[in-house]
Amino acid sequence: MKCNWYEMNEEERIKEVYSKYKIADFWDWWSDGEKVTMEVRTQDNYDMVKKIAYNLKVPSYKTSLFISNAKQLKHLLKNTKNVWFGINPRKWNWVAGKNFKHFAGTQYHVDAVKFIFVDIDRQVKDGIASSNDLMHADRMADHILEALGKEDWAKSYCKICSGHGVQLLIKLDVPINLPQMKFNEEEMCYEYNEEFELIKKIMKSGVGNKLMKFGKKFPELNIDIDKAAFDLARVGALPYSINYKYNTKRWRAIVDMKDGVNDGLTDNIRSYETDIKEFRKIHKRMYKVTLTEDEILKEKELFTHPLVEWFLSRQFPAGGINNTIWYEIKKLARESGIDFNGKAFRRLHDKVKKYHKRTTLSANIPPANQEFNKRTINNYCLNNWIEPFFTDDLIGNLCYGVNFSKVEWWSMERRKPIETLDYDTRVCEDINEFRRKIIPGDIGHNNIKKFQDFILGCRYKYGDEKAEFIFNILKKVVI
Repeated sequence: MKCNWYEMNEEERIKEVYSKYKIADFWDWWSDGEKVTMEVRTQDNYDMVKKIAYNLKVPSYKTSLFISNAKQLKHLLKNTKNVWFGINPRKWNWVAGKNFKHFAGTQYHVDAVKFIFVDIDRQVKDGIASSNDLMHADRMADHILEALGKEDWAKSYCKICSGHGVQLLIKLDVPINLPQMKFNEEEMCYEYNEEFELIKKIMKSGVGNKLMKFGKKFPELNIDIDKAAFDLARVGALPYSINYKYNTKRWRAIVDMKDGVNDGLTDNIRSYETDIKEFRKIHKRMYKVTLTEDEILKEKELFTHPLVEWFLSRQFPAGGINNTIWYEIKKLARESGIDFNGKAFRRLHDKVKKYHKRTTLSANIPPANQEFNKRTINNYCLNNWIEPFFTDDLIGNLCYGVNFSKVEWWSMERRKPIETLDYDTRVCEDINEFRRKIIPGDIGHNNIKKFQDFILGCRYKYGDEKAEFIFNILKKVVI
């Protein structure tokens, strides 16, 4: 028998390693024996998901099912394929853009942060992962556990072979509960919550950046730690399911699991809060946004400003503009020195409410610590399939010297993409994820292929018309 799991063939792994843990073992470890809800996300069609949900008597939304015990999980694994699970437990909450509550797979439906999730994969994903690739991923996982172990924070974890990589779930000793967000029923969107945004920042910029920096200490492993894994609503490889990538079948399963207590880990994570607040103060002093002459709002020219003219010349989908476009216009007005009690702004406010037929568009002044952000407006546009207003923001944030202008739509091969996009992410999130995969300065075939694969993923997720919209937007900018 070979010593290490990654040196074994699939049959040997199942017999010698994967069989050590049962589905119930994983559920008990993940749930801590508490009444919690797990999202299981599938690639099955809607009708199949509804049928399974009916048989199990569990909630479903789009292509996700929401389960609460090991028996349901076992049934799901027998009747679905291509499945993932929500790393953190889910809760019943409002669905943005809708007027009802339900379980869903968004950040607003995460009940608490219970785990640090680390997704370890090859830098070059060229076909099936070799034993050597898996060995490197496993070694990176062990380096992380060794570092955590120095503080006694490697007593509760689950190491999973995802098929072509390794994933780590490191359990917090005390879950970080997420605040109950205020939902604007008329606008059908969540209102800004500072505590919620801070927890997101702690996990991504505190924990995430620290782990990614740690991973760079081992360049010889040729391994990436996926930045997206630190998103609150991230999904991971569900043990005892099958990975179907690269036209093959590989089991996802538990390689190692410990069930102690990582005493003090949560307190350490929460300590990043002070660092992030201090960074924000320094960042504001060093990189304070300076408005250009064209961007500044002037009281005598409010209605002729390009952004205001655009906002008052078109209709937008129901819901969302109060906390996005209108909120950014108010921030721009504050930074431009506009008097919110003055005649000019009151006229603008009245006209905006009348034109958009929404009495909830308030005239309150945004807090001084919130600066005008072009990307908020662009993201709203993208998520509603509207041409982004600030093309310079797209260029500025995507500028790595790679030009896709010569790629033709008709040249796209109509085939299933190598990697499908997450089903519940919005298009702006998909574009941001694509941006992270681009190799800076590489004007060759690698980035062109990534672009083509991304557009194919969009065609598979959104259909041809919306994928062509994304295609045409990205062709206009230098990435």
